[in-house]
Amino acid sequence: MGRVIILEGPDGGGKTTLAKELVKHGFEYRHEGTPPEGVDLIAYYLKILNDSIESPRDVVHDRLWLGEMVYGPIFRGVDRLGIRGLKLFQRMHTSKDIGMFICCPFYETLIENYKIKMSDPSDYVKGIDNLDKVYNLYLKIHFEIKPISWIFNYCNNNESQLLDYNNKKILPKGTIGSPSAKYLFIGDKPNHNSIDVPFFAITGSSGYLNEALELAGIREKDLALSNAYGPNGMIHNPDEIIASLPNLEYIILMGNKAHDWFYKEVSYIKGKCRCIPHRSYLNRFHGHNPQVMADIIKGALNG
Repeated sequence: MGRVIILEGPDGGGKTTLAKELVKHGFEYRHEGTPPEGVDLIAYYLKILNDSIESPRDVVHDRLWLGEMVYGPIFRGVDRLGIRGLKLFQRMHTSKDIGMFICCPFYETLIENYKIKMSDPSDYVKGIDNLDKVYNLYLKIHFEIKPISWIFNYCNNNESQLLDYNNKKILPKGTIGSPSAKYLFIGDKPNHNSIDVPFFAITGSSGYLNEALELAGIREKDLALSNAYGPNGMIHNPDEIIASLPNLEYIILMGNKAHDWFYKEVSYIKGKCRCIPHRSYLNRFHGHNPQVMADIIKGALNG
């Protein structure tokens, strides 16, 4: 598996120029463009990202999911990803070999670059207002969403900064979240037939759990998630998962299959385990009410 670098930012910010420099270092360049209408955007971007993570080559993306938060509202009238969708991708970014950078020079430089791109003065006049909106949204994202680095001015040495990003800790395959997590939530198996990523949806059982985690007040920096099994019945190694989380305080096993898998594979850490019902069991008696699971989670963590 190779490294993944995602370059974000407004037109004229230097993304493509910088990406071309990375291509010289062996990276494969990928640019997806505007996402299709009518698709599940979370599933759409997850497949693209997972393919890049699994690639034997290093990959540089010229924009990916973060651009939807900026260009969706401005040009299409809606952000189809939303804050909950963004949170899912932040878990991937935090736990995998992914570097994300917002390429944006100082505003005056950006305006000059934009003038050069717009050969027709009327296009420049029409586009400058949108450019202001794009610039301000990226600036807002930079200060509100971490960890994302900001590249103010492109120069020939910027690719060195990008190539040196990967000093963060990486979680094992099938596990996402914070490497400094206190709480590890383990379910049964992923709801993607070929992608080994846990609880990556804002609907169904995954959405139910993610809502419950919010209601229970579990902070993202304290959270990691995994499954007992990957696609096609592949068994995850709990020892590897536990070893990757040095600050782990509790393991929350959701449902009988996760419970049986863990106790069969691991014995030395049973004192840290808490068992709670699977979402389907709760749904049978309480319907779609994430507060029920949130209360169960808080009770399990409090003794």
